Formats: sequence, C-alpha cells, structure tokens
Amino acid sequence: MNKTISTDQNKPSTIYEAAAAFPENPDQSMDEASPNPCQIPQTGNDYLYRKQEGSLVIPMTNDYLFRALMQLNEKVLRALVGALLHLKEYEIRSIEIKNAIELGTYIEDKDFILDLKILLNNRAIVNLELQVVNEHNWAERSMVYMCRTFDNVNSGEDYITVLPAIQIGILDFELFQGGQEFYASYMFMNRKTHEIYSDKLRINVLELKKHHLATEEDREWKLDKWAQFFKAKTWEEIAMLANDLPVLNEAAETIYHISLNDQIRERCEAREDFFRRQRTTEHLLQLQQNELEEQRKQLSEKDQQISEKDQQLERMKNLLLSNGINPETDI
Repeated sequence: MNKTISTDQNKPSTIYEAAAAFPENPDQSMDEASPNPCQIPQTGNDYLYRKQEGSLVIPMTNDYLFRALMQLNEKVLRALVGALLHLKEYEIRSIEIKNAIELGTYIEDKDFILDLKILLNNRAIVNLELQVVNEHNWAERSMVYMCRTFDNVNSGEDYITVLPAIQIGILDFELFQGGQEFYASYMFMNRKTHEIYSDKLRINVLELKKHHLATEEDREWKLDKWAQFFKAKTWEEIAMLANDLPVLNEAAETIYHISLNDQIRERCEAREDFFRRQRTTEHLLQLQQNELEEQRKQLSEKDQQISEKDQQLERMKNLLLSNGINPETDI
C-alpha cells in the first residue's frame, strides 16, 4: 500500500529528513540494477593495503575507480552518501545503485556513464558523480541530470508521489571563480522572500581542492577527510586518514584489490588516458586563447598609439592655425 506524506508539524522539513524519516516504499518501481561480476575477498581487519608503500596504482580521482569502489563496497557507499546528506548510519535502511555497469568490460568514452543513480530508502533518488576535468558546463549538466532524475512519476500516479532528486557533484576543479565554499547546496527559492519552492530538488557540490575551507559542520561529517581521501597520492596518506575515518580502511582495501584486477585496472588506465587527452586539448585551447588575447592586446596598444599620434597632429594643426598658418594651404 502506498504511504502518504503527513502534512502536520511532524513532516520532515528537508529533503534529507524525508529520505531518512519515512519507511521504505516497496511499491516504487525503477529499473533493476545489474549484478556485479567482480568480487572483493574479505580480509577482516588484516588490511593488505597497509602493507603497500608509495604511490597509488590508480589516482583516487579516476571516475571508473570511483564507480567500481561504490559498486563493490556498499559499506563505503553508505558512508559517503551518509556524510554528503548528513544521515547517520541507522537512517540509511536501504541503498541501491540503479545504473550499475558490468565492471571490466570495454566502454567507449562517449558511452561511459559518469553518474551513479542511487535509490535511497526507496524515498529519494541521488545522482552522484565525480568529475575531474572542467568542461565548463557543470552547472548546466548538473541541472539536466537532476531534472531527468526528478521525472520519476509512474503512469497513473499523482504528482505528489514524485521522489526527491538530489544531484551531488564531487569536483576536482573550481566551479565558480573566486568561490569560497567547500560544500555548497543549491535549491529553488523565491528571490525576494527566500521561500523554498520545493525541497524535492537540490544540487550539492563538494570541491575537493577547497577542503581547507571546510566548516565546523563539514568537519563534523568528515567531509574534509573524504576530500583528502580522494586527493590522496600514496597508501601512507590513506592509512593516516583512516585513523580518523575508519571506513576508509574498507575503501582502501577495496581499491587495493581493484588494482589487482587486470580488466578493471585497464579500464581505469583507459580513463586516465582519456583525461590526459582532454587536459592536452584544454591546454592547447588555453594557449590559443592566450595567443589571441595577446594579439588583441597588441592591436589595442597599436590603436592607442595611432590615436595618440592623431591627437598630437590635431594639436599641431590647431597651434599653426592659432598663429595664422593654414597647414593645408600655407605649407
């Protein structure tokens, strides 16, 4: 039986509380998730990754690695989503990736699914994405993803049954130039009164490079530790972070075993090659833009010099005229 949301004073006031406070809704249907063909061996508390030294095999910001980690370790997925949505462990009763991929299989760059579509407690849909390269379209793309996610009303159902859509971007670049916020949250609201139009739509952005700007609330939910984890370069860094955030032991152990899987590692390496090509293209475009800016600057300087000479000639002409000399007829 479908459950309705109470309209009394006990109604959850935010999209996060709604996801946590209401029981699961078994009647809500979505596409079935794909099974995972890869299994990570259970090693208990004897973490093999702690025996590793030096640089990581695969950068932590690799989006294929991120997807593999989240698909293979639900405990880590729960912990990360909980931190991002400020939900305690017991408040996440169910979590499921609805667009899982078959890890290790070849995927064209253009066909690679970047975002994770997550059904949370059968009461909200979370789109989670790790983005490394700034394609200068994140604001627009995140809104498109959020709107697609929000379009989840089944045929014949009332609009009130639409599930909240939460778009979360973990970005390894600056979204807005000069921004001074580590973890930002955006909603639709009245520009004059700031009244929330609907709490069922939200875009959150975590900027990895700004973990030093973490607020007290961010640190309480260990978001600064998560950011440092994704920016870590060595096994030793991760081990140090795991002392403050134990679930990172689970994450690092999964990543260690992922790096031993030839097929998944090759897909991660292919993504790194793709990133390098993107960065090279972006660098070349930036060089061309800088060259054009320099040419514009030089043209502007020449225009300025011509203008100054024209002004100088005009002053000389006026001086001659004031002395009774017509430069056009007398010289």
